Amino acid sequence: MRKIFVASLVLLFAVTTAFAAPFTPQVLNIAGPLEYHYEFDGSTLSLPVTVTAANASVNLLIFTSNKGNAIGAVENGFLGWHYVNKIDTCLYISDAFQLTQGTTPITWDGFDENGSMVTPGDYTYYLWGFDNVGSKVRAAWTIATYRWYGPPSLYEFDETGAALANPIIWSRTDKWTLGSDPEASSQVETCSIPFGYGTGQYNTLLPTDHQYMFAQVGQTGQHGIAKFKWVPNGTGEVVTDFADNGYSWTTAYFHGGEDEAGIGTDGNYLYTNTGSIYNDAAESDARIWDFDGTLVKKIDTTDWWSEPENVAKGAQMNGGPNTITSRPGKVYLNCHCSCMKQMVDPTAAAEGDDSDLIVWANGNGDGTMDSNGFDKTDTTTRPWACNDYWTGTYSWGYDGDNHGFAYGIAYNFGAVSFGLLAPDGTGMQYRAYAGETTGFKFEMLVCDNGSAFDGIYCDNVHEDYAFSDPATYGFWFVGQSSFSGVLTSRIGVADAAPAAFAVAQNSPNPFNPTTTISFNLTKSAKTTVEVYNVAGQKVDTLVNANLSAGNHSVTWNAAKFSAGVYFYTVKSGDLSKTMKMTLLK
Repeated sequence: MRKIFVASLVLLFAVTTAFAAPFTPQVLNIAGPLEYHYEFDGSTLSLPVTVTAANASVNLLIFTSNKGNAIGAVENGFLGWHYVNKIDTCLYISDAFQLTQGTTPITWDGFDENGSMVTPGDYTYYLWGFDNVGSKVRAAWTIATYRWYGPPSLYEFDETGAALANPIIWSRTDKWTLGSDPEASSQVETCSIPFGYGTGQYNTLLPTDHQYMFAQVGQTGQHGIAKFKWVPNGTGEVVTDFADNGYSWTTAYFHGGEDEAGIGTDGNYLYTNTGSIYNDAAESDARIWDFDGTLVKKIDTTDWWSEPENVAKGAQMNGGPNTITSRPGKVYLNCHCSCMKQMVDPTAAAEGDDSDLIVWANGNGDGTMDSNGFDKTDTTTRPWACNDYWTGTYSWGYDGDNHGFAYGIAYNFGAVSFGLLAPDGTGMQYRAYAGETTGFKFEMLVCDNGSAFDGIYCDNVHEDYAFSDPATYGFWFVGQSSFSGVLTSRIGVADAAPAAFAVAQNSPNPFNPTTTISFNLTKSAKTTVEVYNVAGQKVDTLVNANLSAGNHSVTWNAAKFSAGVYFYTVKSGDLSKTMKMTLLK
């Protein structure tokens, strides 16, 4: 009898192993020409767009190019909902094109959102799309997707800035490597948080050494950050030689736990925010820190996140933020019970003026992620109150991609999945995954590092809080892709194919300390490749020679340069292209 029992166990193990498999998603890719000629004369643009791996819903966006400083700081729109600060802005967003796999032309008549013909010149165009037809695919069953147990972040780059082949979902207490068997609980690495103080939502890794993490901590009257070492499957160790015995404190209101945004980084500085939805006093301020715990700057953001004029209506005073997520060079701010969504630039504010902090802001008035907006003004007692935890749209999960599109979970707004914002914060309304319902939605992350795992990672919780139900638990994959290119009226650009002169995004990006710049020439010409800092000063010349037609690449070693944003310009004959890159240290 014992032999039969043992044999049964062996058979069960064999069957279980046979069904176990690593997570290998079908990665959606959407691409167009790097550069494309258009006369901007009211004729119909027919832009060839290639979709691979899945069918997709795709939008075309037209943006200004290299006009940010001339645009300056602008607030416009209904209720002043949209603010941009020295960045290029959106002129046109198409309706969604439903594209099948292969190459299909999408069209534009050359007019902007106001019905005016766009003048000839150079413009950036974006393609954004996602798989709205295929079913979600489970990516990780054994890691929680809701903030009560530690909201997750997705890490796509290693300590050198190179793209990870297997990105990592990392919450406050759990670590999961994408590509692992979604059903294998043994693949989760855990670490207990070592702090007895109130701890904010999001921790962040030390960019140059992923053994170490920073956490937002606080207690009554104090706010600060702490550093600890991640101990696999153990208890984290406070780094006592950081700041004051492991903690860096300033005076501030601190509610603690779920209400605090946590800590983020743009790669150069750490960033926290002290706003609280439970504080009855109007208060919100941004705090920028060095990695040694020094408080570099405190900036008052009360006007953005506090609404004393709506308290009498029954709304809360403050909107947080209580969600903070990061990408290299970008920090996104959000609150699940506020209409306010922002992207901030800690480096620009730390090294320049306080006014440089806010890159864009999207509040009430545009129909995307609004509170008490157009759909509720006839029924709510709090019309257009932004900070209101008594009404949706609730947006717990919030993230951005490499082109600057921002995504916010949309719960309590019908059978939609998330609200979408363009790279300048312009609202793009709501999107729905295939089979979406009105049920609960809590988290979404975006992978966009060029790996075999690019796409959206979201929960699959529906009609109730069945977080432990194997049919809904964990992270699920949905294909998503974005692309940018140039529309130009300049002569000399191929009319029906990828540009004659093409410059690729440097790789890796971000990087530390080397990166490769690749470009294509269709004829021999005097060619230069030059690197500039954010002040527009040339800091290096990589190529200055006559080059033959064909593909070329050059490597920049930035070991002697400080971390930050740089631009590289490739010039060949009378053609040129400038692109941005980020150096991490």
